[in-house]
Amino acid sequence: PPPPKSPARPPARPPPAAALAAAGGGGGIVAPRLVVPPGPGGIQAAISEQAMKRQQKEAEMQERRAELQKKREEENARRQEHAAAIVVRKVIQRIRVVQPENFDTLRTELENVIVEQLEKMGSMAEKIQQEAEKELIEAQTRVDALNEKRLEEQRKQAEEEAKKQLQTERAEKMKKDSADMVANVEAKIKLAADATEALESAMKDGAHEDVLKAAQSAEELVQVAQTAIADASKELSVPWAEVDLPEELVGEVRSEYKGFQGRVAECRKKVAKFTRTAKEAKERETRRASALKKEKDRKELFSKYDSCGVGMMNREDIRSFAKEVYSYECTEPQLDKIHGKLRGKVGGVPYEAFQRMRAMVAIERSCSKERARKAEEEKLKAAIEEKKAEFKELLAEAESALAEAQAAAETSEAASKTLLPKAAAKSSVAELKANATKVDDCVSPGTAALQRARTSIEAVSGSVDSEAQDEVARFQRQELEGIKGRAKKIQAQLEKHTNTAKTARQKIQRKECAEMEALRIKTIRAMGDYMDAKEMDFDKLFEHMAGGGAGTELTLEKFVEFCRELYEHLGDKLDSEGEGPYKELFAHASGDADTLSHAKVKEMLHVTYKVVKAAMLAEGSKIDAKAVRRLEEGEHVRALDCPRREPTSGVTRVRCRALNDDAEGFVSVSGNKGTVFLEPVSSHLACLKETVITAELDVTSDTIRKLSKDELLEVIQFPTKEPSCGVLRVKAKTLSDTTIGWVSVAGNAGTLFLEAC
Repeated sequence: PPPPKSPARPPARPPPAAALAAAGGGGGIVAPRLVVPPGPGGIQAAISEQAMKRQQKEAEMQERRAELQKKREEENARRQEHAAAIVVRKVIQRIRVVQPENFDTLRTELENVIVEQLEKMGSMAEKIQQEAEKELIEAQTRVDALNEKRLEEQRKQAEEEAKKQLQTERAEKMKKDSADMVANVEAKIKLAADATEALESAMKDGAHEDVLKAAQSAEELVQVAQTAIADASKELSVPWAEVDLPEELVGEVRSEYKGFQGRVAECRKKVAKFTRTAKEAKERETRRASALKKEKDRKELFSKYDSCGVGMMNREDIRSFAKEVYSYECTEPQLDKIHGKLRGKVGGVPYEAFQRMRAMVAIERSCSKERARKAEEEKLKAAIEEKKAEFKELLAEAESALAEAQAAAETSEAASKTLLPKAAAKSSVAELKANATKVDDCVSPGTAALQRARTSIEAVSGSVDSEAQDEVARFQRQELEGIKGRAKKIQAQLEKHTNTAKTARQKIQRKECAEMEALRIKTIRAMGDYMDAKEMDFDKLFEHMAGGGAGTELTLEKFVEFCRELYEHLGDKLDSEGEGPYKELFAHASGDADTLSHAKVKEMLHVTYKVVKAAMLAEGSKIDAKAVRRLEEGEHVRALDCPRREPTSGVTRVRCRALNDDAEGFVSVSGNKGTVFLEPVSSHLACLKETVITAELDVTSDTIRKLSKDELLEVIQFPTKEPSCGVLRVKAKTLSDTTIGWVSVAGNAGTLFLEAC
């Protein structure tokens, strides 16, 4: 048997790192794990490889340490340069805030530091030197500016000190001058006080001339003192805001001035007292002198009329005195009264009663004059009253006529109340006409009386002086103004009632026109129905109505008879009371003639229609007739015949002519379903607002006259647009005076002037 196999050898483990380290040696570097290749020389090769790697590592470490050493040296050099630069820059920094006192010292210090640190600064030396030079230049500039500024400040300070010294000297001068001036005022006040004291002494014991002399002296000295006070007050009234002094000096001087002003005020009070004293003394002496003079004059006057020279005035003396002094002749009773009351024991009027006698004579003269004046006034008053009465008699006729006119105005007012809207609404047309006529009948005599009154007033006015200012003239003008005012008021009342009647007639006429137009249209429609029923045309109808052949005219009786026939045809009956409107229609159509011609009746059929809904104008009466043109809403057409019912369709149609282009044809008045195409337009218009009627279509053409409110017009040509301004205008005839012209329906601003009746 084969021998047993030996167990396999385990792979060799690598030697530990410590062993490798011991084998290879080397400076504490932990070698990587040694990979021993297989084979007998594997370990040695691994160790060699490991040693070679270690040597390479050490070489790299040496290089790295050398680089680090170089960097350290370079860093130290840079630090040394920066340190040296910092030393220089510290001095530069001080140079930046240098003052003129230490500029030279710092500049020397900077130069020395630069020399000492030049080598140490190395590469920064040039840059630092440039900075130093720049800062030195700038510092030099600043120092120069500071030196100039200091010199300027020193100069200004010297000027301020000099100015302050001048101001101080000026303030002291102001105080000294003011003190001297106030002292001068007080000295003059002292002189005035002494003079016033001397005046008071003279007033007690002195003679009249001495007092006047002392008063004159005191007044002169007071006047001098017043002048000095006025000058001082003016000088002490200083506008302190404008004084060129420092505030502390102004306050000091102002305080001094206040004291001076107080002293001047005291002087002013004293002067006022001295002035009053001198004035009172002069006035007293003047009164005293006047009294002495009057007393002397009275004695001389008494002596002049004391004919006996015994100090007594008798009756004749009193008479002479009154006549010569007062230009008054005393009567015997007056002399008895004066002499009896004032005579003394010896039978005459003594000097002591002379003043009373003068007063009694003056009173008696005044009383006589007053009595004469009153008598003259009474006489003048009586003459004035007489003239007033005469003037009133001249106005009596006018007053009577005005009273008659006033009565007529009152009667007219009562009659016109029946024409006012509320009362008129309850009255018939006939009653309104009668009431309007009654108002006119009442107004007419009032107008005549008013005219008489005015004629009389004008006649009287010619004798009145419009410029005189005496009482009679003023009374006459006042009376005339009053009566003229009453006449004007009465005229206004009469005109008001006349206008009321006129307005009522216009409204009646407007109503009649509306009723007449409605009756005409109603009659035309009935005639159309009659013609349809009887199968006749207009010519045959007219012959039937007139009851004769061609050329026969229609009389009123035949027309009324035909109207009865129309009523009977319609199943109604026309009584005698209902014939009245048809008679008026006949009169309106005939122009109050006795008969109606064929043309007049034909013209009565010409109703104007307004197109209220667009319709077709055709050549024939049938619905399917050939069209002429389309009638637009708002157009106007004139009927040429009665409206007739078209047999086939039952539609009412009428032959007409378009007013804007004269196109003729047939058009439906209304449809078989009730649609209305044409509406009749009244041929009468009422004026809503005052306007004008002109000669031509152009609004700038000549004005014929004004149209008043509620005035009625009969249309001749329906609205036509005026080319220049686009206003619709109608050609019409006024019913009041048959004036024919053009009138605007409305203005540019939309103001409506006319409306259909």
